[in-house]
Amino acid sequence: MRSANANPLRRRVFEAAAVVALMFVGTGPFEANAQAPSASSEVPDLSGIWKRAERREVLTPLRLNARAEALRGVLDERAYPKYDCVAATMPRIVTDSYNFQIQQQADRVLLMFEKDDVVRTVWLEGYGHPVPSVGEYFLQGYSIGRYEGAELVVETTKFTYDPHGFSDGSPTIASSQRKTVSERYWLDEGRLRVEVVTEDPLMILEPNRFRYAWDRTDEEWLEFACDIENSHTVLPFLTPQYGVP
Repeated sequence: MRSANANPLRRRVFEAAAVVALMFVGTGPFEANAQAPSASSEVPDLSGIWKRAERREVLTPLRLNARAEALRGVLDERAYPKYDCVAATMPRIVTDSYNFQIQQQADRVLLMFEKDDVVRTVWLEGYGHPVPSVGEYFLQGYSIGRYEGAELVVETTKFTYDPHGFSDGSPTIASSQRKTVSERYWLDEGRLRVEVVTEDPLMILEPNRFRYAWDRTDEEWLEFACDIENSHTVLPFLTPQYGVP
């Protein structure tokens, strides 16, 4: 019996079918990491320690819906997770005045913050990293990334509910498990810039967009080392809110 490859016309049909089949492999919501990294893409050098250079530039202001407004009206500051050393999350942590560090590795990028000793891992597409299951959520979310020309693009989902996910000022603004954050980092004459877009249909009326910038610094990287006992010492001095005695 002759094989299918012996007939040129039949061989072309099989090849075309194989191409079509490959187009539909790995199209699930977390299968972006099945893409092969582009060998021709230029990876920008974003590594180093960065110090705040400019104030936050708001492009689209934060507009709360009725649910978020109601939560803001009932959360008492003395119950805020930050006083139990619970770390800050995106998007608010990126504009903190503490220094920020990027470490670029072959298959991942580490985004590190002096604030709360936070380390975010960005899993680069194309390396077969494990993905979260349907019911898994994380304080810092699950981040995947890719390089688009001279930019690093980061997309984060799977956040836990966070009582101060948008703001830890008084009163706080909470975020939900539906929160998603997209970041785009690039260099502008040596200055590191980012544009951040945050969506949360359970809490805000439209995507919140802002930009931020840092300059390189050779300052020593400091450990935050939050201590719960020390953090609790401020609680008796906080003003009771919303009728809480």
